[in-house]
Amino acid sequence: MHNTERLITRTIATQSRIKSGLCKKSGRLMSVLLLVFLSLVASCQGDGEYLSRLERIKKVGDSEPETAIKMLDSLDMHVVPHTDYGQKKHDLLRVRLRDKAYIEAKNDKEIKPIVEYMESHGRGTDLQEAYYYAGSVYRDLKDMPRAISFYRKSIDLAKNVTVSFSIVLTAVYFSYIAGFKIIATHMKLAKKRTN
Repeated sequence: MHNTERLITRTIATQSRIKSGLCKKSGRLMSVLLLVFLSLVASCQGDGEYLSRLERIKKVGDSEPETAIKMLDSLDMHVVPHTDYGQKKHDLLRVRLRDKAYIEAKNDKEIKPIVEYMESHGRGTDLQEAYYYAGSVYRDLKDMPRAISFYRKSIDLAKNVTVSFSIVLTAVYFSYIAGFKIIATHMKLAKKRTN
């Protein structure tokens, strides 16, 4: 029997004893406490299942990002995360899937709160991934100094955290490409100034 089902069974049994007159005043207090406890347990378990679904969608997104975006949209219609962490993981996955599907970011409104949240509440791999995709967003926005800064943060964090090797290699690759573009732009500007 599932833990939640056991708690519900116990709650029902306790309520039936209360109704039979064993303890009226303490029974009301006990009912309230049990309902609060069950609500807390249910909310914690709900996010665990939600995060598992996000992980499955993420795996699909590695090879089929368009399909994964549709899966995430479908999940949005049926399930809501119970915590801020669950919501930020959802938002980060959406940014990741768009990047993998080559859908360019139009602004940084979505990634900024993700990075801020992960910096204060996220786990090491979450923060590393948030930094990486912040770099990708700023790359799309042609803000190369900021993109490189976030890619470097991602790489530095990856040195201390067990993460997917492909994310680190991709971050390194785009950091160097972006760096070369910045150097080329500055060289062109320097040539114009000297002429």
